[in-house]
Amino acid sequence: MLGMPLFAVVAVLAFSIPNVLMGVLATLAALLSMALMLMSLRAEPEEL
Repeated sequence: MLGMPLFAVVAVLAFSIPNVLMGVLATLAALLSMALMLMSLRAEPEEL
């Protein structure tokens, strides 16, 4: 009877952890892209 709950917990963790990691990586990538866009927008008028 303990096998099913443990399997369910392992399955939930196996499916949730990669999703959390992908979400964190996606948010970091979005923040980096926004920062690069702001830097480029700020740098363009100065160069001109």
